[in-house]
Amino acid sequence: RTQQLSSINQQLVHATSSAEQANQSKTRFLAAVSHDLMQPLNAAKLFTGSLLEAELEKEAKFLAASIDKSLYSAEEIISDLLDISRLESG
Repeated sequence: RTQQLSSINQQLVHATSSAEQANQSKTRFLAAVSHDLMQPLNAAKLFTGSLLEAELEKEAKFLAASIDKSLYSAEEIISDLLDISRLESG
């Protein structure tokens, strides 16, 4: 019985270690992907901002505003992912 409990305990220790390593890998991946996505997103926001300041026809202005709104939503999601990865990494 003691040997069986010892074996189960070793399996639990191994499973816990594997889960922690997988979680750390996920956190690093989220941070890297989020960072890599922010650079082109910021560039697109700059271009869209320039379009919004330019004199455009009404429909073009509406499209630029729609793009800007979508970029803002994407930025919020990516920012949340970065926050989660920072919290998980300590």
